[in-house]
Amino acid sequence: MIKNILTTGASQGLGRALALQLAEMGHRVYAVGRSENLLMELAKISNLIIPIVADISKPSDREKIYQEIDKNETLSIIHNAAIAIPGLLAYSASKSALEQASRCLNAELNSQQIYFSVLRPGMIDTAMQLKLRSSDPSKLPNCEFYRQAEKQHKLTDPREVAKFVIDVLLKTDNEVFSKTAWNIYDEAQKKALANAIN
Repeated sequence: MIKNILTTGASQGLGRALALQLAEMGHRVYAVGRSENLLMELAKISNLIIPIVADISKPSDREKIYQEIDKNETLSIIHNAAIAIPGLLAYSASKSALEQASRCLNAELNSQQIYFSVLRPGMIDTAMQLKLRSSDPSKLPNCEFYRQAEKQHKLTDPREVAKFVIDVLLKTDNEVFSKTAWNIYDEAQKKALANAIN
């Protein structure tokens, strides 16, 4: 059965890797991003990738996304758009807020068969990471943190993270999906997913 999946941040990095892998598996992918050129290039790779040029921070663009999706089909959403907040404190606080929001949404909406999960992908080798590493220390005092992460080979390839995300989405039931704190560094989780059957 083909799943319909919408992923944000699909212009590059993890979102692009997700769109490509999902389409290769036979899923219809609504690829949402801000870069029209990059999304059109992505759509040329597979006719299962439907590009939607939109900025999810704008209400009019969120409405555009809603208008372009097939509302007669079940839709899974991977909200992957980067949160580009300078500094570790603000960035970490925003991620913690997303985890708490997911818990609250599960409590309110699981009875309607709507499920949420948060995945901790670690540091991904993306254009955003490159931008952070290239920052002027006077504007981003902790840029050395990101430079050291690259030097110490702590950045994960977006394709590896995409595989983990897809396995979590497609190989777990709703309860396990929504009740587990998914972490790409958790070897037991990765092993269980590798042994699971779609």
